[in-house]
Amino acid sequence: MIPRSIKPPRTSILKPSPFRPSLGQQTTWVHNKSTSVADVKDDFLLRLLESSISEILPDTTSVISAVSETMKTRMTSMTTSKKSTTFCVDCDEQFTSNRDNHKITHAAKDIECAGCYRLFVSNSAMVLHLEAGTCPSEADNQTVHELAFECRQSQYYYCDDPEYDYECPTCETPFRYMSGLLQHVENGPCDEDLSWHSPLAIFLRFIRARI
Repeated sequence: MIPRSIKPPRTSILKPSPFRPSLGQQTTWVHNKSTSVADVKDDFLLRLLESSISEILPDTTSVISAVSETMKTRMTSMTTSKKSTTFCVDCDEQFTSNRDNHKITHAAKDIECAGCYRLFVSNSAMVLHLEAGTCPSEADNQTVHELAFECRQSQYYYCDDPEYDYECPTCETPFRYMSGLLQHVENGPCDEDLSWHSPLAIFLRFIRARI
């Protein structure tokens, strides 16, 4: 019997595969498995970010320009606001309006009441004191009203509107009370004043002589 020839064992020759590392690479990959996975993930995310950043974010120059314009607008607004703000040098209170009215609170009280010795910072405040009936002379709003129309200057501040008794001789703004008219003249935007020969200055001298 002729012996069967013994075939040598088949040797499997593995070709390198792009999907499967070689034996040496496998060993290295096994020992560094966790590191390699992290590196692959980081590399993937980096490439994804680089490829998509232009679609996700606007142009950097545009962003900087937009931020710059916004800051300029805010600074302009703050500057405008600061320019329109006034500080009282006496009490450090801040104002954006009515500064002149506030200044009266710090003015010297040198207007003596027509019916008592009490002092006031303005003629309008003095007449308001009379209208309120708080003066020891017992004068009140009716007293002021009657004297206002007894004065020969009443033709200049008499108001035809039945809802008002007085009006500014210059701008014809109507008022219900003489104190309101006087305050308007003291602090208002019109050119009426309390100079010696003005109708309201003559009325103030008249009322002092009658109370």
